[in-house]
Amino acid sequence: MHLLVISGSQQYNGASDSVAKVICQQAKTHFFCEYLKLLDYPELAWKCSYSEEEMTKRETLLKKFQQSDAIVIVVPEYSGMTPPVVKDFFMGITAHDVGFKPALLVTVSAGVGGSYPVFELRGSATKNNKLIFTPNHLIIRNVSDFLDNLDTSNVIYNRMIH
Repeated sequence: MHLLVISGSQQYNGASDSVAKVICQQAKTHFFCEYLKLLDYPELAWKCSYSEEEMTKRETLLKKFQQSDAIVIVVPEYSGMTPPVVKDFFMGITAHDVGFKPALLVTVSAGVGGSYPVFELRGSATKNNKLIFTPNHLIIRNVSDFLDNLDTSNVIYNRMIH
């Protein structure tokens, strides 16, 4: 199984990047897993037209989506909203790229929030691209505590990952 883990952070070395890397690292014990940070690929953002160079890069990246069997999308919550880079990404991909593939939403919050991006993305992100969000989602609240206390020998951690 080919799993694609996407980080939707608009910050370099953000907490959601760390969460995405942990998920991909753990998934590698069972699947082929690739990590992709949207911020590193502006070609994936929606635009009315693309230059030839952008289109070539874009097609190369979209092949990763087409080859994947499932997708995990890690989305940080910024002031109760989904970051623009994630919204642009969902506007720019098509059913040809991700149609009818399962996707797990993982939202990350520095505090006790994290639910608003779930509602926002479930409501509008898959209208034209036919991506299928799994019925369950994962909200990681107080993410710095989560990352600071990450203990791979922990029973709860192992249940979450496996």
